[in-house]
Amino acid sequence: MSRSIVVPLVAPPLDVAKVSQQALPIARALVARSDAHVTLVSVIEVPREYAALVGALGLESSVRQDWVEERREFLEQIARTFPEGRATVVVRVGDPASEILDLIQGIDDPVVVMTSHVRTGLQRALLGSVAYRVVHEAECPTIVVPVSSEVTGSETARLQRILVPLDGSSFCEQAIEHVLTVLGPQGLELHLLHVIEPPTLHPGFTAQEYMAKAGDWATAYLAGVIERLGHRGITAEAEVRTGRVAEEIDRAAQDSGADMIAMATHSRRGLRRVVFGSVPERVLRETRVPLFLHHPTASVQVDAARPADATAAPSEPRLVSEVMIPPVMAVREGATLAEAEQLMREHDIEMLPVVDWRSRLVGVIRRSDLPEKRDEASG
Repeated sequence: MSRSIVVPLVAPPLDVAKVSQQALPIARALVARSDAHVTLVSVIEVPREYAALVGALGLESSVRQDWVEERREFLEQIARTFPEGRATVVVRVGDPASEILDLIQGIDDPVVVMTSHVRTGLQRALLGSVAYRVVHEAECPTIVVPVSSEVTGSETARLQRILVPLDGSSFCEQAIEHVLTVLGPQGLELHLLHVIEPPTLHPGFTAQEYMAKAGDWATAYLAGVIERLGHRGITAEAEVRTGRVAEEIDRAAQDSGADMIAMATHSRRGLRRVVFGSVPERVLRETRVPLFLHHPTASVQVDAARPADATAAPSEPRLVSEVMIPPVMAVREGATLAEAEQLMREHDIEMLPVVDWRSRLVGVIRRSDLPEKRDEASG
């Protein structure tokens, strides 16, 4: 399927260091891997005070035309660096994020490639807020290139080795399908990663038991994903790490020589800070590797063609402990009522999750459920 690569660019002198152009190597790599078409877009944002002054002088039309022509010439110079007929230019006037999002709506199968931020000569973040809105509100995949990305020194980036962090959910597995769709499977190497974050210990938990069980589960889960991909002729390898999720994702990307990290994000309009202030955002702050982000719209597995056998085992559930906000306040189902009461009293909570050895939620216990006489020894 032919893709449309949308690359927002900021023209000098607003982007003196040409930071926005650091997205171009990724765009060229996408063109090289497929028959994708590139749309280079630049939005002229006119300060309100300046627009009022120009309008008062009756020069708005002529001045705007001059700006548009200058910006179009800038884009056309870059367009000529792509294969003939594979790049077009678009110049708009208005709010950058709004104009980019509006442009995307009218393009079939778009993929946005942009740098994480641009700084003007006044050291003011210019594209950072734009990238933020586009990542959150665009329904299409977005590739965010960190300003310090190592791919920026070459004309065409290498896009071969892709790191895909997985947590056991079909939600995260969709990153695999989106990467395969955008990049194509030819010559692609997938490095699957699962990070086990050590839990905060509470009554009923044993550190060694938790880590051992979680490690065994993660190894088996990733092996299953690799097997399913292998049936489709897709090369993949797996790794299990222990530590803080965002930090380990970045380390794994560096250690494995990943060209890109692919992740799903829960981003939705109206919930920006709630959902993006999470792992993908922390990874973007940490890493120097381009980040492929997408917003899954349905819960599907890596291989939708599951066996028709109704007795086939369901996929492994996601570990609750990996998405809970620390401290993980929960008790094992084998904990005593006294231990549960003590935990609720210490943290001043009225309800406590009860989980099994795999950290799956099996129930809750409320303070009102506890007997008035809590001396268990009294019978």
